[in-house]
Amino acid sequence: MDGFRALAYVVEDQTRLVSRRGNVYKSFPGLCAAIHIDLDCEAVIDGEIVCLDSEGRSQFYQLLRRRGRGEPVFYAFDLLWLDGGGPTLAAAD
Repeated sequence: MDGFRALAYVVEDQTRLVSRRGNVYKSFPGLCAAIHIDLDCEAVIDGEIVCLDSEGRSQFYQLLRRRGRGEPVFYAFDLLWLDGGGPTLAAAD
């Protein structure tokens, strides 16, 4: 993916996207809200913020200029920390 590398810090009341240099990405409040709604746990996730074209290919310049047709998305690469509050699998009888 060709975008902005970020860590997603998901805590009880908010989600923050943070760059490799420790800067908070403040221009993606909708993406932060979407990540927060989708996860029912506290976590730190390594991934990439990208804009996609109609064929699902990342478009760096659309992301840079914020001119993508759709909203930016977060591609998760690695789960670095999980609080244990995530979904559980039921044991088969």
